[in-house]
Amino acid sequence: MPEAEAKAKGIPCYPSRERAQSACGKLCWVCVDGQVSQMPEAEAKAKGIPCYPSRERAQSACGADKPCWVCVDGKVVQLTEAEARARGVTCYPSRERAQAACGGDKTCWVCVDGQVVQMPEAEAKAKGIPCYPSRERAQAACGGDKTCWVCIDGKVMQLTEAQARARGVTCYSSQAEARRNCKDDTAKTCWVCVNGRVVQLSEARARASGAQCYSSREEAQQNCKPKEDKTCWVCSNGRVVQLSEARARASGAQCYSSREEAQQNCSGEKPTPPPRYTPPPRNIPPRPRPTKPPGKP
Repeated sequence: MPEAEAKAKGIPCYPSRERAQSACGKLCWVCVDGQVSQMPEAEAKAKGIPCYPSRERAQSACGADKPCWVCVDGKVVQLTEAEARARGVTCYPSRERAQAACGGDKTCWVCVDGQVVQMPEAEAKAKGIPCYPSRERAQAACGGDKTCWVCIDGKVMQLTEAQARARGVTCYSSQAEARRNCKDDTAKTCWVCVNGRVVQLSEARARASGAQCYSSREEAQQNCKPKEDKTCWVCSNGRVVQLSEARARASGAQCYSSREEAQQNCSGEKPTPPPRYTPPPRNIPPRPRPTKPPGKP
């Protein structure tokens, strides 16, 4: 057959009859980069390409769903896009791109927007997505605790909602939403101390609430202490005691800045003595006065 015709029909050319005879009994039809061609079964298997017994079957598979190259368990193979989606693996337009992702970096399983997929570790790390060694581990993490996208120190990454709550960062439902809020200069984040807790807020919100911005969680933690009510010294019933200013105001006591000052103002005061008991008056009838008998002076 002329080489041009063989090429047009997608049939491999061999330099000798013997080579063609050797490969002839083991040929199958394949779909490569959207094109149907014939290939030895051993070569197709080595390249991870599905074999079909007829051109029609290969054409049907090639046209029914666009094929793509994927990396599965460290090996580059070709699947239809539907199969790749069903298996949760990333599609690449060429074998070289898949090989670069597969061979150049170890793959792992990740949870993206509630779906378990396979991704090169470098790509997962760059996107801030936790890596898992198996599909089962990723599925457990994906279903065990709902994930969300967050912005930490200007970087978008994925955490579980529990991790986001623990770190005091805002959860977003999608990577795009997190990126919008992360890149917005007016929504640049910083770490603040609110009611004794370290949380992350946009700088605009921090300024509006009067909270001090810190560049890192650690710095905010060092400066974050629960507010304590200021105390003062008072004189209560002739004794000098220490109370919070709020309690002193509530009881109407005078606040002093030092114990000595309170003592000086307290020394002249004496405890109020308890009231003396006064018995009630007794009702004693008056004694009758004696009367003189008649006729006596």
